[in-house]
Amino acid sequence: MRHLSILFALCMISPVAAATGDETCAVTLSSPDCVLAALETASAQGNPSAKVELAQQLLKVGTPASAERAVRLLSGVAERGDAWATILLANLYRQGEAVDQDGAKAVALLEPLAKANNAGALTGLGELYLAGANNTPKDVPLAAAYFERAANTGDMWGKFQLASLLIDGQGVPRDIGRAVGLLEEVGKGGDPWVLITLGDLYAKGLVQPAERAIPYFEEAAATGNTAALTRLAQAYQDGLGAEGADRGKSVGFWEAAAAKGDSFASVSLARLLLDDGSEASVKRAVNLLDDGAARGEAWPATILADLLIRGDKVPHDAQRALDLLTPLAGEDNPAALTLLGDLYVKWVAPIASDPAMGRDYYEQAAALGELGAKNKLGLMLLAGTGGAIDAERGLKLLREVAEAGDGWAKIQLGDALTQGGAVGVDAVAARDYYKRALDQGIGAGAVKLGLLYLNGAGTLRADPAKAAEYFEAAAAGGDSLARIQLALMHFEGRGVAKDVGRSLELLGDAAPDSAWANGILGGYYADGRYEQPDYQKAKGFFDSAVRLGDASARFRFGGLLASGPLAAEHRAEGLELVRGAVAQGVPGAAVEMARLEMMGLAGAEGGKAAEGRLLGEVRRDDPAALRLLLQLYRAGGGGMPPSIAKAKASLDQYGNLLPPEAATFESMALYAAGPPTLTAMQSVGDRFGQLAAGDVTQAVQMLFWSNKNAYVYVLQQQLKKAERYGGTLDGRLTRSTIAAFNAACREGDAETQVCSMGPLTPDYAVLMSKQIASFDRGGTVN
Repeated sequence: MRHLSILFALCMISPVAAATGDETCAVTLSSPDCVLAALETASAQGNPSAKVELAQQLLKVGTPASAERAVRLLSGVAERGDAWATILLANLYRQGEAVDQDGAKAVALLEPLAKANNAGALTGLGELYLAGANNTPKDVPLAAAYFERAANTGDMWGKFQLASLLIDGQGVPRDIGRAVGLLEEVGKGGDPWVLITLGDLYAKGLVQPAERAIPYFEEAAATGNTAALTRLAQAYQDGLGAEGADRGKSVGFWEAAAAKGDSFASVSLARLLLDDGSEASVKRAVNLLDDGAARGEAWPATILADLLIRGDKVPHDAQRALDLLTPLAGEDNPAALTLLGDLYVKWVAPIASDPAMGRDYYEQAAALGELGAKNKLGLMLLAGTGGAIDAERGLKLLREVAEAGDGWAKIQLGDALTQGGAVGVDAVAARDYYKRALDQGIGAGAVKLGLLYLNGAGTLRADPAKAAEYFEAAAAGGDSLARIQLALMHFEGRGVAKDVGRSLELLGDAAPDSAWANGILGGYYADGRYEQPDYQKAKGFFDSAVRLGDASARFRFGGLLASGPLAAEHRAEGLELVRGAVAQGVPGAAVEMARLEMMGLAGAEGGKAAEGRLLGEVRRDDPAALRLLLQLYRAGGGGMPPSIAKAKASLDQYGNLLPPEAATFESMALYAAGPPTLTAMQSVGDRFGQLAAGDVTQAVQMLFWSNKNAYVYVLQQQLKKAERYGGTLDGRLTRSTIAAFNAACREGDAETQVCSMGPLTPDYAVLMSKQIASFDRGGTVN
């Protein structure tokens, strides 16, 4: 050994000639040639340590010949009882390096040493049984036993491996406390990865207090370990235990790790800077992402491309995004393929929209297991976007994403099962998906459940009281949509006590960021239903709605001024607002103008002008225009007489613009517009039974105004289904019919005074429409 040390020393301070006699060799110990020359000389002289060292150097060379010679050297030294050579040789057989993997041979080499409590042999056997080898099965409890024995000798690697098994509960009962003790012993040596493992235990909450992780991370970071720096950055970004968030410290640690070339740190720093949003921060973030993309790194390139596609924080630049993504897509990068799908599905100049191409990119990404692509492809398959509808596969993909734990996919799946169309309505399954999303902490689940129970769907009947409970929960969490829905319910007293004050309070809470809430408040002060109209307040709320992005609020305000209680002083102003919106092409404005013309409030041509205006909108595929046109033809208006023939022809020609439930409603309304024959009333009743739960109230009130016999017939029919009427279905108001109606009216929370007014009064019809809507129409409630 002394001779070997002298050779190394000579190699460090003089030419290799000190060992070989070659005066022309002028390299030092840092040269592999010098090391090998020195080791060859010592090995040839029979030095066992030199043979072991030479074998390890030969293994690094990596050629078959050098590996074969290394095994011969180790075998020769091991046969003479050298423990270190034996352990090294056994490791080669265990790992299958330089020799065929042979676990049994490794065991045979190590067991004699293990019986003498050789720590290296004990940990070697532990490693062998932890992973298993070709002819030696994996046996984690036995591995743990060997690590335990190695740890008892004081071996640090044995302690570390035993601690790892104790943390996971593999091969031994889980014991975090003992694992921490072992790691603290090993960590005294300053190994950064041991310190990081200790810190992780605290940071993950496996040991308390969580903030105690920070000193371990700091000690590891002092060695220059980038993983420790990134952990410190994350800890100060989010806060850890009693240690609050500190953006300055977080940025500093991200910067330090990024400066060491850590890609994860660079991207994390960029994302933090993007959240900051200042011009300087965004510029620095983009530079970081650009640098990463230039190095060929996929993650920063896809993040930057996503920003460029969405125009988020940076200007839209579809071409630059395309340039970033195309090479990555060629490497089958799932994120890049998904973003290319986004690029073609969304129109981002100068890249033309091509849903079919976008769908193809989603297909490629989905085939690689990308959940986001599966989600988007599933929605396209359900809608038939970019190709044929495939509802079965669309649902299958959404279910895969939902079952993988994506809460928003559960919301989308619930929506698909509620809306019907290519997918049959399954409201019970939708309810269950919404509940699971809510259980994952997604507040939108409560809103969706509220909407589902508010009107019912499929076999799930309406339950306004339950809807209110869900809306209350979501409203308490600050959800504006829930607040608005709950306000509307308090206005009507539906599922909750009628309380206009509470409605105004809820709408006021939602108004700062909701155009819809402002529009409702504007309507409240303009229509005079609940208190004296107030022009200034109404105008203020409608103006706020416009500022919040609702362009339709201006013409809706105009419609109320022209036709409501403020018309005496403000009709001209209202008409001007609507005309201005029509001239600007605001969607819906032409339909509102037609409504006013049908009422005879906007020009002498009245109904004729409305007809021409609505036909133009229908030809531009506006379903709302079609429904108002059908109403005009059924009932007439603005000096234009009814024409059932025109209504039928229009429904036949343009009915494909309407969703199935709306088409059913309009077909029912056509039958109700004709003579009240028994056949016509039966057709009305058949279609009434096909309506969506949310259309029932409107349908009953429409029948009341258009055909009293059909109205009576439908009430008879619905009461008979609910086993509250045993008479004939004939649309006639006999004493027994009136008695059944009155009994049903009083079953709800209706005021007795209204129920005593009689079935042919408007307020009675409104109450009965709500009562009918609350009946179980063959559904279930849970």
